[in-house]
Order: sequence, then C-alpha cells, then structure tokens
Amino acid sequence: MKFFRLLLVLVFVFSATIAHSQIGVRAGVNIATLNYDPDDFIGDISPIIGLNIGLLMELPVTDRISLQPELHFIQKGDKEEYDDFFGSGSITTRINYLELAVMGKFTLADIGNDGGLYVGLTPFLGYALSGEFKFEEDGFSETEDIDFDEISRMDFGIGLGAGASFGNLFVDVRYNLGLSNLNDTDIDFDINTRGILIGVGYMF
Repeated sequence: MKFFRLLLVLVFVFSATIAHSQIGVRAGVNIATLNYDPDDFIGDISPIIGLNIGLLMELPVTDRISLQPELHFIQKGDKEEYDDFFGSGSITTRINYLELAVMGKFTLADIGNDGGLYVGLTPFLGYALSGEFKFEEDGFSETEDIDFDEISRMDFGIGLGAGASFGNLFVDVRYNLGLSNLNDTDIDFDINTRGILIGVGYMF
C-alpha cells in the first residue's frame, strides 16, 4: 500500500509539473569549431556555420528559477586550411549530432509584464548520427564519410548563455564547451568541440 501511495504522489506531482510547464521550439545556428591539443601539426582553423534546431520544455521551480530540458539537432566541426610542401587546400569537418541538454535557468530582471532577461547553465550530451570530411585542393573537391571507429560518437560538455524573452518569443546566445575527447585512437591527441549558439524560439 505504501508503494502505491508513493506512486500516486509521484504521478500527481509529475502531472502538476507538466500542467504548469511550457513547450517550445528553437532554431538558429552554431558557429562551430574544434580545439586540438597539441596543435603542432594543425593548419589554420576557422569556424563553420552549422544548423541548430531544438524542442524544449520549461519546468518552473520558483518564480525566477526553472529547468529547461531540450532535444537538439546540432552540427559541429571546423575548417582547417593548410599550405605545405605537398600543396595547399582545406579540410572541412561537419558532424551531425542529436543532443540532449538541460538548462538551469535564472531570470535576472523582468521585461514588461511577461518577459525577462535570463542566464543559463546547460550540461549537454550528444550522439553523432553522421558526419563527413570535405577535402578541397587546387580546384579538386572530394567528400568522405567519417569513420566513427576512430572518432567517438559521444560528446558531452557544458554551456553558458544568456537570453531575453518577450511574451512567447525569446532570443538567446550560448557558448558550448565540449569536455569529451573525440579522438578514439591510440594516439595521444585531444579533440574537443566548441560552439557559439545563436537562436530564436517560441513558447506555446
């Protein structure tokens, strides 16, 4: 009986939480790059512009604090340009992730009656669905699928961000710091994701 009572309480709390939650969508870009350590044999690195689309749910904890679970499709990678004895060209890396994140959101100040300025801390865990390398040299271009036997599919890290809501609309900017090493070979070499996420969204 105690178990069933506890189960009923949990169902009631969950139902009440869902009843006071909001569902939303978010779309934007990820200005993505990769960090290499050591970078002795790496050329000039520049970011790529990746797509970032997500679904989210805001769960209020207090008047100013909420939790925001999110499910994203996000593209990460970079562009490396080289110029050596063998020639000059570039390698563009693009990896498509399905990413689960949970933002801890704190409202700093109100904007009107139904808006606010907020900051957020967002741990994330991503799984690479697919990816490719694009090689360009002396007018020649070739695309090759990424071998995930050598690059880990898992990526986890932390995001820091800020945003503003205006009624149901919101805009935000985040910096995502990847903490996992994507290098899955025996070579002592670290590859980490980095990204600046800029997005707009709507809460229903």
